[in-house]
Parts: sequence; structure tokens; C-alpha cells
Amino acid sequence: MSHQDLGSRLGLRIGLGLPIAVVIAGPLWMSLTACSSLESASSAQSSAYSGASSAELSEGDVRERAEALRELALRQAEKFSPRWEPSQRDCAGFVRFVYRETVLPRAQAWTDWRGKKVDFVTAEQLVAHNFRFLRARLPQSLDRSELRSGDLLVYHREGVPAEEAWHLMLLLEPPGGHSRDWMVAYHSGDPSLSQVRVAKLSDLVKVSAGEWRPQFEQDDFLNPSFKGVYRWKGW
Repeated sequence: MSHQDLGSRLGLRIGLGLPIAVVIAGPLWMSLTACSSLESASSAQSSAYSGASSAELSEGDVRERAEALRELALRQAEKFSPRWEPSQRDCAGFVRFVYRETVLPRAQAWTDWRGKKVDFVTAEQLVAHNFRFLRARLPQSLDRSELRSGDLLVYHREGVPAEEAWHLMLLLEPPGGHSRDWMVAYHSGDPSLSQVRVAKLSDLVKVSAGEWRPQFEQDDFLNPSFKGVYRWKGW
């Protein structure tokens, strides 16, 4: 199935129960040159915010910030925020943006290869030094006790140029906690996009039979490109 064909089968509206109307906007396709090609760009300007460190966050704070992250991510499915610098609009840039605005409101929030705190890291550096491996497969229950808005679905394709190899999708809990309606949101890196893509996780599983399909427990399907679910180390 081509990327274009896959997208045409996911062109449907999701009722989110939020004061925003989110549409699965066009093709669920990944031109992954896109996801990594911007990562050699210059660092985004430092955030001017100051905020609590992760060590100071209570469970209530974590829940509140995860909900804020979800709502900001979904708003990008309507229109990009002007606070999201255009040169940073790819899959890793989407993750950096929503975390910087809702969870890590301070400059130099990310850890690079050297262990230094910086404003800009690549998709690979996000996974290797800022998120921790959570599980190889998604739980069958999709229970909120096992997943959290802001967790990542991580993909790495072998045999393609390094700048196209990585792709990240944000997992988003549905408003109201309807566990079976978990969503994914991502930016493919296509510079022509004016919105991020949002899809139901269940639709991603049904439609995507190949390299973008995540794996569930007790699922016989094997996708070597899917590297598992990762969680930000501060949570």
C-alpha cells in the first residue's frame, strides 16, 4: 500500500470532546526525509519560561501537564502555533515543542550525546538520552495506568539514509479516558503541511500493515521498524 493510499483510508473526523475540531488531515504518510532532515538546522531560540524541575512534580502535576500536552498537540492539528518555529517542524520538533511549552518550560531542557543540557536535540538523541524504554509492545488494555499522553511510538528503519531512518509519534490519551480511543499525533516533516496529523491508534493498527504499524502484546505481527514505547525520563 502506498503512502497516498494509506492516507485516503484515514480521512475521517474524530469526536474528541474538546472545544476544538480535529480532523485526521489527509494522508497518514511518512515522508521521513522529513522527520530527520530538519535536525541539522540551527537550534531553536531558548524558551524564556522558568518552571519546576521534574523532581518537584507531584502525580497531580504530572497528570495536569500530560493533559496540557495533549491539548496543545491536538491544537496543532487545526493550525500550527506561531510559537513553533517553522525551521523546527518535523517529527522530533513536534515532540520538543509540546514538551517545551507544557512540561519543560525552560531553556536547555534536553540532554545531548555529551550529557550537556541544550535547546536542540535530534530524534535519535531524544530517544537515547531523554526518553526511557517503557515496553516493546503496546498493552492490550491500553489502560491509562500503563500509558500517558506524551509517550512515544518510536520507529527506526534499516536500509534507508540516516536522515530518513527515525520517526516519532506522540501517544495521546482521549479526553474522558475512553481507553480504546487512544490517538497518535505526528509531523511527517513535509514542509507543505499546515497541521500535524492525528489518527486513532486503532485505525493506525488496522490500516497500516507494514512499517508504521505498532505491535501489541499477543500480536503475531512482527514489524522490525517498531522499536517500542518510550517515556520521558522526568515522569
